[in-house]
Amino acid sequence: MSSNETDLVSIIVPAYNAEKYIADTIKSVLQQTYPYFELIIVDDASEDRTVEIVRSFCDERIKLIRHKSNQGPGGARNTAIEAAKGRWMTVLDADDQYLPHRLEKLLQAAKEAGDGYFIADDLLISFETLSGLKPWRRQSESYKINFGDNDFLDLDLCRFLKFKAPGLQPFLPLDHVKKYGLLYDSSCFYGEDFEFVCHLFRTGLKLRLIKEPLYLYRLTPGSLTSKTANRKQVIEVYERLIAFPSFSEEEKQLFKKLLNEIKAEVAYSPFPQALKQRRYGEALRLAVKNPSMPLIFLCRLPKSIKYRLALLRNAGFAK
Repeated sequence: MSSNETDLVSIIVPAYNAEKYIADTIKSVLQQTYPYFELIIVDDASEDRTVEIVRSFCDERIKLIRHKSNQGPGGARNTAIEAAKGRWMTVLDADDQYLPHRLEKLLQAAKEAGDGYFIADDLLISFETLSGLKPWRRQSESYKINFGDNDFLDLDLCRFLKFKAPGLQPFLPLDHVKKYGLLYDSSCFYGEDFEFVCHLFRTGLKLRLIKEPLYLYRLTPGSLTSKTANRKQVIEVYERLIAFPSFSEEEKQLFKKLLNEIKAEVAYSPFPQALKQRRYGEALRLAVKNPSMPLIFLCRLPKSIKYRLALLRNAGFAK
């Protein structure tokens, strides 16, 4: 067995009603320049053609596991972790895609970093268009992460939180996950990936964040209502992290700071929601109760307009 074959990568894909995207997601993996992987797709009790589409691919590296009942993205990832046989693991959402060199480059970065690191690349935020995913901008631009002339940044948990915890799709040694019994919270349907990353830090790993974006993240913004529900789940994640005894006091203070920012977003969200739904009387009532809301809205308006213009230029879709 060659050294490459011993570096098997387990790619974990939770899928629920993903018939619209799953074929392109699988193709992006099969096009990888690094061929030694197992693609573990966990169908989380889909009610559409997801399973049928996955089975249409004839490649022995694809492994399909089916849940009889829906367990959420965390539960699906946990099932894949238990089944994984790779030296390394990484994740892929069922509506996203990899660029062809992702596995090859992240594996190289992991070996260069050595023990004590997990790896992630900058995400390439992409619009959904009739011709497929169309890259728009790097996630690091939104989070104001400056790589300078460096190809990567090494981050501990505190520095990661000071960057406001950007989204990650980590690449890491599977034995570390199994050694510490790390799993996703299956009761949490949003924010469970962030919580998992925080526990990677807690168990002694640092993050090497690669400058080159190799992951295409599909931008499908939901309604303001769903965003509010998601934020409420993230609040619960932060509360669990703050209560966890093994994080340092500095880390907990940073958790609390981000928690307060999310709570402020939850309090603000009914105002733009009322405007969007043309419930102007309710918007006025909220503005009288909290005069800062219209000011926040006006400050954010240029960014919102910029996004909508980019969406039109790229012929993208937004929910």
